[in-house]
Order: sequence, then structure tokens, then C-alpha cells
Amino acid sequence: MKTMSDLNEQEMDLFYEAVILADPAKRGAFLDQACAGNSNRRTRVEELLVLHAESEKFFASAELATHLKNGDI
Repeated sequence: MKTMSDLNEQEMDLFYEAVILADPAKRGAFLDQACAGNSNRRTRVEELLVLHAESEKFFASAELATHLKNGDI
């Protein structure tokens, strides 16, 4: 698994730009253009995007569990 120190600044910048694009087609087109000719960079950015999505699901489920436990829902 890659760590933050394995990523370079450009990859992090691409991740930040891609993560705000909710439309998968727009995100894909952005990555096509931004990572053209560099499949390793694209793979690393896509791995970050997957991890980001997984973390959002985890924290959303943890928040729901907390509300259920507290009787808020």
C-alpha cells in the first residue's frame, strides 16, 4: 500500500482536482487529459480516489451507528 510519502505533489494536486468532480465521466476525462502518457500516475491518483470514497462510507456508517446508539434516530 502506498503511503503519503510515496506520492508526489503533482499527484496530490491531481487528486484534489479530481475528487471534486462528482460526475464519473468528467472525472475520467480530466484524468485522461491530466495523466496522458503516465499510467503509473493515473493509477496512483485513482487509488487515492478509491480510498477517499471508502473512507467517506466508513465515516458515514460510524456516524449513523453513533446516532442509533444515542437514540437520535
